[in-house]
Amino acid sequence: MSISRGELKGQILRVLQKDGGYQGFYTDEKLNDAIQDCMDYIAVEMFLAGEGWLRKIITLDSQSGFPTVDLPAHVAMIDEVRYLVGNRYIPLVYDDATLAAQFQPAAGVTQFPSRYRIVDQKIYFNPAPGQGGADYVQVEYATYPPILVADGQLLNTEFDRAMVHFIKWRASSLLASSVGKYQKEWGDHEAEWKERMVMIVNKRTKSPIFFREFSGS
Repeated sequence: MSISRGELKGQILRVLQKDGGYQGFYTDEKLNDAIQDCMDYIAVEMFLAGEGWLRKIITLDSQSGFPTVDLPAHVAMIDEVRYLVGNRYIPLVYDDATLAAQFQPAAGVTQFPSRYRIVDQKIYFNPAPGQGGADYVQVEYATYPPILVADGQLLNTEFDRAMVHFIKWRASSLLASSVGKYQKEWGDHEAEWKERMVMIVNKRTKSPIFFREFSGS
């Protein structure tokens, strides 16, 4: 669903029984903050559900004999880290290395890593890989949608209609609560759309189920 931040602000103001020219307590800044809060709230639901929401794949460079690879700041949740072996990226196992012996950098290397952990915003291998180079590390991850900076900017296309409805009702509640209105007449609508939004997020891919033909006994 393609909807701009400005259009969504108009919907929220109508819920709050204000017209588009309203310049009172619900300022543009407060509306923008409420919308971004709701988008990030839904994004976290997407991260936890998986189902391919807000997913990206990047490749990173590694260096032979060096144990770390910098992880970009926008990586919010890692699904899988893979290492290039021949012409294939092989999945690595996450291991926090609790109580495991650690190799010094000069103590030797392994040809290809099989495990990794995250330390100081870096992918850490121990022992260090013996082979490395450009695009040797592949990371599949989830990331927050871009922050909206203009009213003409469209919401991320992965935010479908159910999510947009939930943003409208939840943002309205955030703004109303900020002026001491805790009993909202649209509370049931917000709860209903939250339920539907979560259902969509948790079931993006509906896999078919196949039944074998019954042949009798």
